[in-house]
Amino acid sequence: MSINLADSIGTYIIAMFPSEVKDTYFMKDGHNKNPKGKYYAKYYNSMRTLKTSGIVPCKEQVKTVKLATQRKHDNEFEPEDDINYMIEQIQFDTNCSFPELEKIWKATTKYRLNSIKNSTSTAEIMNKWKSYTLPLGYRLIDIDFSTLYPRCSNSVSQFEEKSEKIMMVLDDQLKDNNSRKLFENL
Repeated sequence: MSINLADSIGTYIIAMFPSEVKDTYFMKDGHNKNPKGKYYAKYYNSMRTLKTSGIVPCKEQVKTVKLATQRKHDNEFEPEDDINYMIEQIQFDTNCSFPELEKIWKATTKYRLNSIKNSTSTAEIMNKWKSYTLPLGYRLIDIDFSTLYPRCSNSVSQFEEKSEKIMMVLDDQLKDNNSRKLFENL
């Protein structure tokens, strides 16, 4: 919000409600002092809340996301040969048993990880690889995790180790009453 816009909004409020004082809504004293007022403060407090919740992107978050993707997931995997049949089976065969799906999943890991890396959204990934949504889909995620991080133990054990810290951070950071109730039900 520019200072001129806030000033004009303050002027419109005074025009609509003559008993109000413009300095309550917007005030700029002197040349080098910061603007003040309820309207101006409300706007910036709302923007800060939206940025911290991730609804409005901030410039710093974009930079950190780019750095994180450059460091960790820039691995180019050499796709497996002659896997078109297996890919179609993963994507379209609903009668495939889970042990068989796991076997095919392992055989196509590099191809799928390249596909996921080039995806633009999580929804696109979930639509293309619907097997992630199966009740045992976490085991498929574990297979991918093992390929990305071969020196780490499986993702389930990693999560169990870190979940206590995550819960403590959530307990400290949750301020919304509805979110707090959902958290306490965990």
